[in-house]
Amino acid sequence: MFYYRRGNSYTSLIHDTKYRGRPKVGSHLAALHAEDLSSAGFFNGIDLLVPVPLHFLKKLKRGYNQAEEIANGLSSVCGLPVINALKASYHRSQTRKDAHSRLQNTLGVYSVEEPQLIENRHILLVDDVITTGSTILACAQAIRDASPTTEISVYSLAATHLE
Repeated sequence: MFYYRRGNSYTSLIHDTKYRGRPKVGSHLAALHAEDLSSAGFFNGIDLLVPVPLHFLKKLKRGYNQAEEIANGLSSVCGLPVINALKASYHRSQTRKDAHSRLQNTLGVYSVEEPQLIENRHILLVDDVITTGSTILACAQAIRDASPTTEISVYSLAATHLE
């Protein structure tokens, strides 16, 4: 939906969603974006929305998973079910890590507990921000390892702009 840059007013909306206890901001933005995407056929052929998970202690502390809130916003418009197919083991925050450290930090973190939920399906992997792509890649690898027949597409509200 937008680029994630320091000082950008849109970036503040991601921070509201992720760190300031306002998960409905992300849900609302995703629903608005989904209206445009739906009319363009973006969701055609997709079966399920799968949010990037948080470790249960992080979710307990935050009170919600921002990626799940975003997936719910998308679902409210496109009608696709949200399935929590991925599980996260504990890992340190990605914030303030460089690309290499982010990649190392996500290795082996994600797993699929019930591969039959996603087998032979086309899923949309949902996150709030793609910075280096390490989290999305680690999730996609876990999905591919557990269910090679699953087709994977990706959605995020924001992405860093590579210059």
